[in-house]
Amino acid sequence: MKLNQKAVKVLEKLLEANYVKERVVSSITVDQMLALRGVSVSDIAMINDLQKRIKEREVLSFFADGLISEKETPKKSGNTGDSDESEFDMPD
Repeated sequence: MKLNQKAVKVLEKLLEANYVKERVVSSITVDQMLALRGVSVSDIAMINDLQKRIKEREVLSFFADGLISEKETPKKSGNTGDSDESEFDMPD
Protein backbone atom coordinates (compact mmCIF):
# COMPACT_ATOMS: atom_id res chain seq x y z
CA MET A 1 0.00 0.00 0.00
CA LYS A 2 1.33 3.44 -0.91
CA LEU A 3 1.14 6.57 1.17
CA ASN A 4 -0.69 9.62 -0.11
CA GLN A 5 2.35 11.76 -0.95
CA LYS A 6 0.32 14.99 -1.06
CA ALA A 7 -0.88 14.30 2.48
CA VAL A 8 2.71 13.68 3.58
CA LYS A 9 3.81 17.02 2.06
CA VAL A 10 1.02 18.83 3.91
CA LEU A 11 2.03 17.08 7.13
CA GLU A 12 5.62 18.25 6.57
CA LYS A 13 4.39 21.86 6.24
CA LEU A 14 2.39 21.53 9.46
CA LEU A 15 5.34 20.02 11.33
CA GLU A 16 7.69 22.74 10.03
CA ALA A 17 5.25 25.32 11.42
CA ASN A 18 5.38 23.49 14.78
CA TYR A 19 1.86 22.05 14.59
CA VAL A 20 2.80 18.74 16.19
CA LYS A 21 -0.28 17.74 18.20
CA GLU A 22 -3.50 16.42 16.71
CA ARG A 23 -5.71 18.60 18.89
CA VAL A 24 -3.80 21.70 17.77
CA VAL A 25 -4.00 20.70 14.09
CA SER A 26 -7.73 20.10 14.46
CA SER A 27 -8.20 23.68 15.66
CA ILE A 28 -6.11 25.53 13.03
CA THR A 29 -8.06 28.40 11.50
CA VAL A 30 -8.08 29.39 7.84
CA ASP A 31 -5.96 32.45 8.70
CA GLN A 32 -3.36 30.19 10.31
CA MET A 33 -3.43 27.89 7.28
CA LEU A 34 -2.85 30.85 4.96
CA ALA A 35 0.15 31.88 7.07
CA LEU A 36 1.92 28.55 6.40
CA ARG A 37 4.91 28.82 4.09
CA GLY A 38 4.13 27.71 0.54
CA VAL A 39 0.52 26.72 1.24
CA SER A 40 -1.79 26.26 -1.74
CA VAL A 41 -5.56 26.08 -2.00
CA SER A 42 -5.32 22.29 -2.38
CA ASP A 43 -3.15 22.18 0.78
CA ILE A 44 -5.84 24.06 2.70
CA ALA A 45 -8.44 21.58 1.47
CA MET A 46 -6.20 18.72 2.55
CA ILE A 47 -5.65 20.28 6.01
CA ASN A 48 -9.41 20.62 6.31
CA ASP A 49 -9.78 16.93 5.43
CA LEU A 50 -7.07 16.04 7.96
CA GLN A 51 -8.94 18.00 10.63
CA LYS A 52 -12.08 15.98 9.89
CA ARG A 53 -10.16 12.70 9.97
CA ILE A 54 -8.59 13.62 13.32
CA LYS A 55 -12.03 14.25 14.78
CA GLU A 56 -13.26 10.93 13.31
CA ARG A 57 -10.10 9.14 14.53
CA GLU A 58 -9.23 8.08 11.00
CA VAL A 59 -5.79 9.62 10.60
CA LEU A 60 -4.21 6.50 9.10
CA SER A 61 -6.85 6.28 6.39
CA PHE A 62 -6.09 9.92 5.52
CA PHE A 63 -2.50 8.96 4.73
CA ALA A 64 -3.52 5.72 3.01
CA ASP A 65 -5.41 7.81 0.43
CA GLY A 66 -8.48 5.60 0.46
CA LEU A 67 -6.43 2.53 -0.48
CA ILE A 68 -7.82 0.54 2.43
CA SER A 69 -10.56 -1.71 1.17
CA GLU A 70 -13.82 -2.24 3.03
CA LYS A 71 -12.82 -5.75 4.11
CA GLU A 72 -9.55 -4.42 5.58
CA THR A 73 -11.36 -1.72 7.57
CA PRO A 74 -12.63 -2.86 10.99
CA LYS A 75 -16.40 -2.55 11.25
CA LYS A 76 -18.02 -0.64 14.08
CA SER A 77 -20.44 -2.83 15.97
CA GLY A 78 -23.75 -1.55 17.21
CA ASN A 79 -23.01 2.00 16.14
CA THR A 80 -26.08 3.93 15.07
CA GLY A 81 -24.15 7.11 14.43
CA ASP A 82 -25.28 8.59 17.73
CA SER A 83 -22.09 7.79 19.58
CA ASP A 84 -18.37 7.68 19.03
CA GLU A 85 -17.99 4.15 20.36
CA SER A 86 -16.76 1.18 18.36
CA GLU A 87 -15.54 -2.28 19.12
CA PHE A 88 -12.06 -0.82 19.63
CA ASP A 89 -10.98 1.19 22.66
CA MET A 90 -9.33 4.40 21.55
CA PRO A 91 -7.04 6.29 23.94
CA ASP A 92 -8.13 9.83 24.77
